[in-house]
Amino acid sequence: MRQKPEPVQVIKQRRDRALAALVHGVPYIQFLGIEFDRRGDELTAILPFERSPR
Repeated sequence: MRQKPEPVQVIKQRRDRALAALVHGVPYIQFLGIEFDRRGDELTAILPFERSPR
């Protein structure tokens, strides 16, 4: 017997919880200001570039 696929909303909520756990569990993510951009199934980590004033 086939198992019914999970609703998309349930999958998205699980992914959001996993990403939040990662962000809160790794202190350097917040310290470095790393941001995440999710588009569909793709997740991109963004490390903003900022020049130091001379």
